[in-house]
Amino acid sequence: MSAVPVRSAAAAALVLVAGLALGACNEDEPDPDTESRELVLSFDDGVQSAGAVALEVTTVTANGGEVTEEPRDDGTALRFPEFATTGAGLATVAVVDRDGEDDLAPGTRTFRFGAEFAVDEKSSGSPVDNGDNLVQRGLYDAVGQYKLQLDGDVTSCRVKGAEGEVEVAIDQDVTPGEWYRATCTRYDSRVELELVRLSDGESWTESVNGKTGDVAAESRDVPFSVGGKLDWRGELMAKDSDQFNGLIDEVFLDIVE
Repeated sequence: MSAVPVRSAAAAALVLVAGLALGACNEDEPDPDTESRELVLSFDDGVQSAGAVALEVTTVTANGGEVTEEPRDDGTALRFPEFATTGAGLATVAVVDRDGEDDLAPGTRTFRFGAEFAVDEKSSGSPVDNGDNLVQRGLYDAVGQYKLQLDGDVTSCRVKGAEGEVEVAIDQDVTPGEWYRATCTRYDSRVELELVRLSDGESWTESVNGKTGDVAAESRDVPFSVGGKLDWRGELMAKDSDQFNGLIDEVFLDIVE
């Protein structure tokens, strides 16, 4: 297993995720035009964040797995390893906030996170790789977790905090090779998941009411991972890797003050 550091950035540039329209409600709504997103990974300038805070971004690999840059429209997406029944290569992008307050911990605030993706035709079916993680911070049994994933080509989101956990899924299979954008938003007492097919703009939205409370981590070193599962130390979970097989782009985390 190796961890290959890449440069981090706190640039003021904003990569907008266009076309997000969240339904009106009485709770605080995140601003889709905010320039204060904690994390923005567009991969157009390499594997680094262009968000509002300084973050350490690394690529963690095992078994010969790697992430590679692939052209997409006018920019770049990140390709993750192909599925393999045995001896699968693993690769995940890890993001950690090393300085000051833990800017990856939303606490009790409204927050949203998401990514654009195109999953491979074959992406699960082995004891090692039986799911596709888009983004995740914290494991299932941790004190806090927020996670966006594909499970059997069905998009779902889980948020867990001090007051409980909420899971929401969209019963709409994604088509392999087709680009989608998935966004999960946690309000005070509701979690909402939106899936948009980018080729034609068709969208699906589901929400579940429930309190989650303070979403924190055991320590600031718990990584925000992209494309796979990492433990609290930032090491790959080889047994249940949830390795994403395909392309990921435009990853973001936006915590509303």
